[in-house]
Amino acid sequence: MSFFQNCFKYTYRLTIESNDSTKDPNMEEEHFEEHDDLSLLPDEVLVIILSKLSWKDINKVKFVSKKFYGIIHKMYPRLERRKIHELSIRYNGDCRGYPFFIKIGVIAVENVGSDVFRHCFRTINRFKSVEELSNFLKTADLRNLYKLNIPASGDIDIFVILNKSFKKGTNINSLNIGKLLEKDLDSFQIFIGKLSSVKDIHVKCIRLHSAEAKDVCLILSSLSSLNSNEVSYIRECNWTNILSSDMVIEFFKRSNIEYLFIGTGNIEFVRSLFKEFFKKEKPRKMEEKCGYNQITLRIKFNCDCEFLQDILRNSLSEVKNVVEINTLSSIDSVIRVQCTL
Repeated sequence: MSFFQNCFKYTYRLTIESNDSTKDPNMEEEHFEEHDDLSLLPDEVLVIILSKLSWKDINKVKFVSKKFYGIIHKMYPRLERRKIHELSIRYNGDCRGYPFFIKIGVIAVENVGSDVFRHCFRTINRFKSVEELSNFLKTADLRNLYKLNIPASGDIDIFVILNKSFKKGTNINSLNIGKLLEKDLDSFQIFIGKLSSVKDIHVKCIRLHSAEAKDVCLILSSLSSLNSNEVSYIRECNWTNILSSDMVIEFFKRSNIEYLFIGTGNIEFVRSLFKEFFKKEKPRKMEEKCGYNQITLRIKFNCDCEFLQDILRNSLSEVKNVVEINTLSSIDSVIRVQCTL
């Protein structure tokens, strides 16, 4: 184990002396290259040795020498990665050289031999660059996430970074996206293509200033390709108004969605969607009486709600077999309707 011990000693020395500008890193590396016995160790032994190290130590040790960097990079897929329960990635370009901030949640057993689990949050320090962030994500098992939070990412395309770390077949229970911009469209399509299943999708703001209708259709088409999707929250920017009733109805047809929340300030879109939704819902309910699963459509109107209520009530007469079932207090400004046979 002399090689293993030498790695530790050298790594420790690298950490202590990292701020000493008088040290020549090239001389240190040449010294290590002359004395390492790396070529004598089979891959199986290296995997065992590396598995005893924390990922933080592994990321330090790989800079011991160019040869060791290559070996560790080769061994990454064979090492057991830390399983992540929740992951939140935030970017802030104004943060003093550390723009990336990550918060992770892990599942841990409360007591040895117990089936009781404890949800433990850990806050990870900020990262200086995309490379540092990507290196960290490589140390995590991201195949089965309970929740992935991606707040508004500013000028950077966060999905380009995620596509380097997420693999095909990833499962996410809840995907929360703060803002989806035009620059994100291509990388977002690739990211969704890597997902095997997503139960809940929340896109808090879609802002596409110059995008065409086909671009929006591509977004909804990508989401509808996830047959496991049961709940979707989609809110469009009030300044763009890019959603249409045809897009949403097509989304219903191509997915197994059970609950759709739409946020908009476009009254014509709401009026049209209201009518088209029930035209689709009634025949589906009649044809599938035995195994019928109700679809819930909730619309949040970002303007005068009383005005919206008046319009929807007037539209009820134009849609057969649809009745208002309950109107809550004016404070909530909610109108509820359902399809009848």
